[in-house]
Amino acid sequence: MMDPYMTKTQTPLSQGRARLDGLSVTMRAAAPTFSTLVRRRRLMNLEARYAEVSRRFELLRIAGTEGVADLKVGLEKAWHALQSEMGWTSRPPPIPPSGSSAFRTQSLPGSGF
Repeated sequence: MMDPYMTKTQTPLSQGRARLDGLSVTMRAAAPTFSTLVRRRRLMNLEARYAEVSRRFELLRIAGTEGVADLKVGLEKAWHALQSEMGWTSRPPPIPPSGSSAFRTQSLPGSGF
């Protein structure tokens, strides 16, 4: 069973993969020769960024208790780099910060959560 952080993190990761697949189709479409190389290079950079995010997610998923905070910070940084590279204007739900109170199982009095 995954903890709440990992469950919340998996959703934007899936949305990122879907967005990357959509961009892949668009960037592989017929285009003038001069822009083909630029588009291919950009797609390769995006795929590399996504692979880094995915790798960090898997490391965090299989990690024990040792170094989890560092793994979460690394995942968050990789995710923000991917978002920046993709130029997301309508961003998917962000990967929650590692110290987020959004994952408490009980609601706080007067907090609205």
